[in-house]
Amino acid sequence: MFYTKDNFLSKDECNYLINYFKNSSEKFLYEINNTVVVRLCRPTTEDQWMDNLFQYIRTKCSAISDEEVICDNIELVQWKPGTFMRPHKDKEDICSAIIYLNDDFSGGETVVRLNDSKGQLITVEPKQGKMLAFSNGTDNGYYHWVNTVKESCRYSLGFWFVPPSWMSRS
Repeated sequence: MFYTKDNFLSKDECNYLINYFKNSSEKFLYEINNTVVVRLCRPTTEDQWMDNLFQYIRTKCSAISDEEVICDNIELVQWKPGTFMRPHKDKEDICSAIIYLNDDFSGGETVVRLNDSKGQLITVEPKQGKMLAFSNGTDNGYYHWVNTVKESCRYSLGFWFVPPSWMSRS
């Protein structure tokens, strides 16, 4: 499964999320591989608009992956110049979704390698408001990575989805 949609979020909605990131309490920020992350996967963000958005994206990813999914993780991420992500799959996730919140930077493209006989590579140019969703960590999932961000910061909203049975494991 591979899906993109331009203008999934408006410019104002993207800026709202970037400002949410910039105004987040230090207790919700952490750094990983030189990116700064606000983890949003908790019962509620106490922001009804964001909670409704997250539910809508879960419903959309269930429909395009043709199976019920539950969100395992949601992160607002600031990618500083020089940051990148190596090729990987995210283990047990059924699918992932990314929404690009800005496009006033260079580099930072997402690359997805399809599982066709040619190992076709699709490079997704970040565009403000664009959503990308794809099969992830399962056998049919795609390897994916982020090219190096060259100038300015890239902001994205990432989602990782698992089957409902995964959440009930002990």
